[in-house]
Amino acid sequence: MDQLAAGDALVEVALPFSERLCVTLCHTETMSAAVYDGVGNHDATGLMVWPEAWLMCDFLARFDDHLRELGIEPAQLGLPSPVEVGSGTGLCGLLAGHIFGRSLMTDRSADALRLLRTNAQLQFKGAGASSLQDASQHPYSILQVEWGEQETVRRICSALS
Repeated sequence: MDQLAAGDALVEVALPFSERLCVTLCHTETMSAAVYDGVGNHDATGLMVWPEAWLMCDFLARFDDHLRELGIEPAQLGLPSPVEVGSGTGLCGLLAGHIFGRSLMTDRSADALRLLRTNAQLQFKGAGASSLQDASQHPYSILQVEWGEQETVRRICSALS
């Protein structure tokens, strides 16, 4: 697994959203310096979990619980693949992948994409592996994009088809 910053040790943090749903993210000392200040440092924007991500994950976990109470398996609904735009750590996209069996996560930052790939790999070990058996069942697509370019739209559409 790639080190995200020279000399930083990776610490894995399990984030349970329900009895069935848990996402594991990595954390480093470098990332801990990226504190939300109301504006955000552009270079560190994708290296932190934003408050809005917790709200979306709460919604996704409740949606999953509600469907299962009705006897519906979310992955069997035939819905389009969830897309997380500007994924950063990937928290929402990873949780969506656990629920729906697939997700597409995008970012433009090389640092954020390294973190995102590391976090996707972490879902196959530890507490986050509860619904994923091995890498052959990897439900995540990760795509580097540059916003404002027509090529970005084509690449996202291609990844979803």
